[in-house]
Amino acid sequence: MSALSDYLAKNGRLPLIELLVKPIEAGRDAFRIKQFLSYSFDSNILIPVDSFQFSFSMPSDDKPLDQVVREGDIAVLMANNVVLATGLIDVVDIETTKEGGDVVTIMGRDLMGQLEDQSCVSQTDDPIFATSATLASVTKKLIANTRIKGLATQGGNPRGLFATEPGESKLSALQRFLEPFNVVAWMDPNGYLIVGKPNMGADRSGKLHCDKVKRAGNVISIKATRHSTQIPNIIIPIWTGQEVVTKRVAKE
Repeated sequence: MSALSDYLAKNGRLPLIELLVKPIEAGRDAFRIKQFLSYSFDSNILIPVDSFQFSFSMPSDDKPLDQVVREGDIAVLMANNVVLATGLIDVVDIETTKEGGDVVTIMGRDLMGQLEDQSCVSQTDDPIFATSATLASVTKKLIANTRIKGLATQGGNPRGLFATEPGESKLSALQRFLEPFNVVAWMDPNGYLIVGKPNMGADRSGKLHCDKVKRAGNVISIKATRHSTQIPNIIIPIWTGQEVVTKRVAKE
């Protein structure tokens, strides 16, 4: 048995999911939501911006909804008192239904969404032209005027040519600069931007298993798909205009 399955057997449900909303201005109190009609959170290191959506029944309160939660508020996603992600609320949708009463749906993204929304050249951000810019210096300039709390690098600090273009988003400029170095960017749970290479050689921090013989596992469901017929085993590089090279050169 695993810690997750032990928790489920003991409590009859999975660890508690919470949404902590912190207002962007003074005069409104932070609040927690622990009971939901539905929720979802998508995270993928290959897709920089993570999204979330929570639906819940609004508790009885004399305050108008916009005095409780607004677009732009900071949302902290937690599971079993562990922070999963920190983001911003983009959309607040309210609907009155016969079954759920006042149903509120909150949609948003993690703080990487600010790089997706902001332009590189704007009233607050000057154009950047650098012939030898470091990864850290470029990233620090791009996260300026955002709510991203700070920067952490891992795997070196390479240099390269970098310039921003009007109309280009900060996220697009960052990805263009990182691509030649084979580097990716992602957010840590507390709202800090991490830029670097994942440490594939590090010791494993956990193991997923689902054993039907021992009747034990630490996942609710698991799926494996094998599609070996689509894996290429021979790659032939061909320049445009030289398509007949395979007939003129020995296969070896």
